[in-house]
Amino acid sequence: MLAIVRHIGRYGMATFSTARQLLEFDGCGLRVVKQALKECQRRSWIGSAWLDQTSKYWFLQKKGATAALLNVPKTGPLSEPAKIRAAALLFFCMNEERPRHLLTTLELQGLLKGEQTSGLPSGFYLSSFGGTKLGLARVDAGRQGRWDRILESVRCDIDRLLKSPGLSQIKRRGQLEISVITVLPEKAARLRTAMQNYSDLNRISVRVVDCPELVPLISSTLKKKGH
Repeated sequence: MLAIVRHIGRYGMATFSTARQLLEFDGCGLRVVKQALKECQRRSWIGSAWLDQTSKYWFLQKKGATAALLNVPKTGPLSEPAKIRAAALLFFCMNEERPRHLLTTLELQGLLKGEQTSGLPSGFYLSSFGGTKLGLARVDAGRQGRWDRILESVRCDIDRLLKSPGLSQIKRRGQLEISVITVLPEKAARLRTAMQNYSDLNRISVRVVDCPELVPLISSTLKKKGH
């Protein structure tokens, strides 16, 4: 049960499918996962709400943060923007074909040997696919607007990352990347094409990843807004 709470504390949410992937449930059946989630909720360690129109997610409660000794800035249900960002990072990192590990602030500081990270964005992860890499995930789920605005934000990220001595050293080893997470493959393809006009983006490896698992959530959010 504490593994579930820590998982939610790291990613901001859990779904049933991501909870099933935890090492603590390796070899266990669906019933064991359901019972653990149910017991966490009975103890008010976690709560649940609708992720989209057909599925639920679990969020952290204050009692759960206390039980797992977690220092998190906020507990309770997520706002729609926070829910989209958390879901994007969760699905991106818990991809079973290319698993990644979202880093906490303390873990990032440890990786950078105590360097201050206050000026850096959140969303750093470790990937072991094709060699260990440190990455920054940027969520562009459902955002409207021109492609150049999206890529301009990536340029700003690169500027900030390269100001960090520790990250610059990791970049020189070829182990630093940025991943832009968008919803549909079509938009990802257009962004990749647009990137070819921005030569300075080559300073760091930039990947564009589509996350179609977000489609039901984005559609549900738009319906709530009356679009």
